[in-house]
Amino acid sequence: MKIRLKATTENLTKLISACENYLISEFSSDDGFNLLITAVEEAFVNIASYAYKNETGYVDFEIFRMDNNRVKVIFSDRGIPFNPIMFNSGKNVENNLDILIPGGLGIELIKRSMKNLRYKYINEKNIFSFEAIREKSK
Repeated sequence: MKIRLKATTENLTKLISACENYLISEFSSDDGFNLLITAVEEAFVNIASYAYKNETGYVDFEIFRMDNNRVKVIFSDRGIPFNPIMFNSGKNVENNLDILIPGGLGIELIKRSMKNLRYKYINEKNIFSFEAIREKSK
C-alpha cells in the first residue's frame, strides 16, 4: 500500500488508520504490530515537525508484507537531508530520557524496536525504511 500525505501532524490519524487497515487486510488483524504502529507514528511526526522548516511538503509512505510475520515500511520526503540512523539522541540515553534532544525519543524507539533500518539520500529525497516482526500473541 502506498499513500502520499502533506507532512502535517493533522494527517497522522489518516496515516495510522491506513496502516492499521492494511495490516488487517493482510493479516486479518493488526494484533502484534503495536510497536510498528508506534514507530510509524514517531517517524511521521518527526518528518512533519522538522523536515520542511517553515514550508509544508509531502511524505510518501509505503508498507508491504514480506512474509507471514514481517512487514517493511518506507518513508520518503524532499525535506532537509536527515539520517535518523546516525542521529545521536543524547548522551547516556539508557539512564536519563529527560536529556534527549527534540525528536530523540521517537528516533531512539524506532532504533530499538525495528529491524533492518536503512537510510539514503538520493535525488534530493530522504528515504528511510525499517522492518517490523509481528510480536507473538500472549
